[in-house]
Amino acid sequence: MQSSFISDRRMPRKIRRRMSVGCLALIFALALMSTLSPAASAMPVTASNISESDFDSTPSVVAGRILPRAVKPSNINSVVLAVDKVARPDPDGVRRVGDTVIFDITIKNDGTTAIILLPASDTYDPTALQYQSAVPGPDNVNATTGTLTWNDLAAGLGGQLAAGASTTITVNFTALKPGTTTNRVDINNAVDEFGTSVPPVSDSEPVTITETPQIVVTKTANPTSVPETGGSVTFTVLVENLSTTQSVTISTIVDDRFGTLTGDADCQAGTVLAIGGSCSFQFTRTVSGDFPSSHTNVVTVTGTGQFGDPVSDDDDAVVSFTDVLPDIAVTKTADPTAVPETGGNVTFTYVVTNNSTEAATLTVLADDKFG
Repeated sequence: MQSSFISDRRMPRKIRRRMSVGCLALIFALALMSTLSPAASAMPVTASNISESDFDSTPSVVAGRILPRAVKPSNINSVVLAVDKVARPDPDGVRRVGDTVIFDITIKNDGTTAIILLPASDTYDPTALQYQSAVPGPDNVNATTGTLTWNDLAAGLGGQLAAGASTTITVNFTALKPGTTTNRVDINNAVDEFGTSVPPVSDSEPVTITETPQIVVTKTANPTSVPETGGSVTFTVLVENLSTTQSVTISTIVDDRFGTLTGDADCQAGTVLAIGGSCSFQFTRTVSGDFPSSHTNVVTVTGTGQFGDPVSDDDDAVVSFTDVLPDIAVTKTADPTAVPETGGNVTFTYVVTNNSTEAATLTVLADDKFG
């Protein structure tokens, strides 16, 4: 019986080429089904999108037979991570010392294979920011170096970050000092489901922290002591803007004893104090009291910073009183000034005059002859 088998050498060359391509596609599909994950096996594979480089360079030999070369997973899958770190805007548009600064770190798997090991680290300046909390929480916090570490984010995602999926870390800090500080997130040593190392990725986010405006008010008195009966005192008020990043506008100047003060042309309500600037004015008042007490008055200055933050400070001045002793003069007259030696009536008149400005109370009025 003549065999129906036709040797491939007797086939036309065009038919042999078509069969070779078909066999190649079949081998590729079988290898793909045995090596890819369920998610990756759904990728369409055709003879038009494979090449020699998609196969291992060395064929496998089992029991003396050469098996079809396996498809390399790294050549049909892409292993790509993307990371984006963003600072949330402050509710009123300005980040200040003492405010909470929130960062959102989004990690996305842009590849075609699942990531099964996903470490991450976040670094910050511990002199500018103080770590509060994070979701998910880090496995390690080093407040000295300013480093947060997550050993494996994939563990909290059911064991993997699937292809096309993303996960977010939210980190909260407290702003410690003014200036610009930069936070950086790094994803290193990630591994996909085939054991392929993922190229490292990172992202940085700068934030600017504004100081809270601050003014200092200094009030002095000259002289610092007057008689208890009263005297003129000149008070000097100095207002200094200690802010290093913003100007301050004076809103009010009020003294608890003398009421609202108008100040002067360059130091009054509406005056703008430049960064590190200051202004001063004087006013004179009469103060009096009783020894040994003293007079104290407080001046309060309010204002607003360049970004609308309220600011205020106050200071007092103390004026002591010196004791004023009473000064009285006594005048005694007689009428008549002469009488017979046998005696006669004489009217004596006593005049007591207080020559001081301090009130005097008479406690004794006595005569050496008449008691």
